[in-house]
Amino acid sequence: MKIVILSTISKHHTYFINKIIKNFNSTYVIFTKVNLKKKYKVGPFYFKEENKFEDNFFKKKENISRKINKKKIIFKNVKNINSKVVEKKINHLRPDIGITFGTQLIKKNIYNLPRFGFINIHRGLTQFYRGLDSDLWPLLEKRFNRLGVTIHYIDENYDTGGILSQKKIHLKKKNEIFHLRYITTILATEILINILNKFNKKKYKLPSRKLFNRGKYKSSMPIQFKYIAEKNLNNYLKSL
Repeated sequence: MKIVILSTISKHHTYFINKIIKNFNSTYVIFTKVNLKKKYKVGPFYFKEENKFEDNFFKKKENISRKINKKKIIFKNVKNINSKVVEKKINHLRPDIGITFGTQLIKKNIYNLPRFGFINIHRGLTQFYRGLDSDLWPLLEKRFNRLGVTIHYIDENYDTGGILSQKKIHLKKKNEIFHLRYITTILATEILINILNKFNKKKYKLPSRKLFNRGKYKSSMPIQFKYIAEKNLNNYLKSL
């Protein structure tokens, strides 16, 4: 099975991509740039702590390399993931399935190219939270049972496609807010490998569950709200 992944360069994306390559050799990667410019401040927010934590645990997790094989990378710094150049490359590659993780919204000219379509990794539960920082908005609203991961097909809107799989995460007393990206990435990777194995075995587009109740679209969380979310999380974990 041939796979194309659209993503950005980061520690958790590198872990995810290398896990997919390890399990499915015919995997190719297009890296894009995502520049989110907001009129309000969104960070830095525990940037050093998050990187240090991920350096330690992603390295331990099955000894996955921090570097991606250059032969697997089609483009490294694409500004527009929906450009004709990208469309031409994917079309030439003729993938069975496409995966997005942490990119801008891809359009119909791209998500219709693979045989089974494109699927997205969303680090949240789409019936409650769509868009950005979906692991933080539940904390701000003290909805701790709404933390999780969704793997869904891509359509024309943000995080509204049919759901292939969804799982909640259950935090432990020792967790910190800067652990969330690691926890959700590990879970998403495990779920997705299982889904890809099904695609590989069945050789057809898998059925999905329609998203009947769309969560509100949320943009990047302002930094002052992030500290409130952290306080809410810490109080919740103390109660466990």
